[in-house]
Amino acid sequence: RAAYLEDLLNAELDGRNLVREKYIHMMKNVVPAQYALLAETIPIPEPAVTKLAGEISDRLLAQTQTLFDRYPHVTGAGRPLRASSDTPYVTSIETYQYSELLTYSEATLTALKAHLEALEKEGRLLAREILENTVRHYGYQTLEAAENAAKTRGMRP
Repeated sequence: RAAYLEDLLNAELDGRNLVREKYIHMMKNVVPAQYALLAETIPIPEPAVTKLAGEISDRLLAQTQTLFDRYPHVTGAGRPLRASSDTPYVTSIETYQYSELLTYSEATLTALKAHLEALEKEGRLLAREILENTVRHYGYQTLEAAENAAKTRGMRP
């Protein structure tokens, strides 16, 4: 958390808008012509940042794929998983996640990667914990309860 707070404070000092930068990175896959017009307005991520962002994104995507397989009705209500499904109107988890990670510093990405590894050693998955917190926010006690409710409502898998 401290590393990301430092990222936010540094961005503010530099007059950067990290949310804007994330959306510009997303445009690279979704609307390349617009990306080409705006890419020069944001910093180019350092190679180490690009590498770490890719490693973390790949790890989280693998975790998320297991959730898509296990809870198709809950996950089917959200973004598609892969960038191959991107359109100008729908952005995948892969594109959204990777684009956000590109706005993090190397220190933040290193800390996040260590956190993912520590959770995995405990048998926990960050992607699952995020989804569990999300369904609890909507009033469900468990992912299974949310999946059953989504299935009953006829939500697409």
